[in-house]
Amino acid sequence: MTGVQTCALPIWAKMVDCAIRDFDKWYLAGFRGQDPGWGRDVGMRRTDLTNQYIAAGVRSGIWGFIVFCGVLVVAIKTLVRLHNSSSEPIMQSWAWALGSTLVAMMISFMGILIFSQTNTLFYCFLGMIGSSPNLISQNNRFNRVVDSVGANLLY
Repeated sequence: MTGVQTCALPIWAKMVDCAIRDFDKWYLAGFRGQDPGWGRDVGMRRTDLTNQYIAAGVRSGIWGFIVFCGVLVVAIKTLVRLHNSSSEPIMQSWAWALGSTLVAMMISFMGILIFSQTNTLFYCFLGMIGSSPNLISQNNRFNRVVDSVGANLLY
């Protein structure tokens, strides 16, 4: 046994079906750490959530799901603004790299659940995105200082 799940697509689809079917059981406050009991529907003893979006709802209800999706939308908007507001290729490349990584993560969240150290890395990644617009303002401030010092040295 390698431990690799080779039949993830049918399980993922069944988990989505279970989440939709039992929406009335979890939408208000989630399952509060309890097993939702969907494992039996896919031939397992316990539920193995394989979708980050469903996990956000199951843990915290519909508000947890909305907040999780909202954070992702704000992160994408921040990176688009960063890319469009910068005229420097290095900043545009930085925004593009973070944005493409975030989009890849958003797609993979449909088939994986992050937890433990990976969750911490994800929050660090979101912090990098949130602080990235400061790089432009710091760089602009640095350029103004260099320009004024250079102008003073010429006169």
